Amino acid sequence: MYCDLISTKKTPELESMAQELDLILFPIEEFKVVDGINDSVIRDALESKNVDIVLNPHQARKKDALHSRNSGLNQVLCALASKNKVAIAVSLDYCYEAQDLGRVMQNIILCRKAKIPFLFVSLAKNLYELRNPRDIISFGLILGMSTQEATRSVSVLGEIFKKKRY
Repeated sequence: MYCDLISTKKTPELESMAQELDLILFPIEEFKVVDGINDSVIRDALESKNVDIVLNPHQARKKDALHSRNSGLNQVLCALASKNKVAIAVSLDYCYEAQDLGRVMQNIILCRKAKIPFLFVSLAKNLYELRNPRDIISFGLILGMSTQEATRSVSVLGEIFKKKRY
């Protein structure tokens, strides 16, 4: 079953659209989500065992260096995330520039190496912002994920929710 994180309360319209799209919706309040606004916030979140998801670690970056990409994550931070079981999420709202796509691709590679759950979320505020899970899977394939990784990126939220409950 596919899952998505929304930034508003569930409404009957959202629920009916989610049923059509074969989605389970989780409000953002049900998880401990930290927005990756700068390096210190990201590091503190990844060092904490109380955080479930770090959202958009690439968003606060201004410029990349000449020969390297500053994507908000590195091997050390990925090791911390793996140790503390923190997932990395990217909101589809922040994937609209080529530079952002390159940073997301870099984060996918780093998460793959460290075996960290990587997920795409829509953070929909209304029913028109919901995305079809198959479109998100296709987007993940374009960014360099395998089919299994792309499918997992839209279903891993349910696993995180189950672990939180038990």
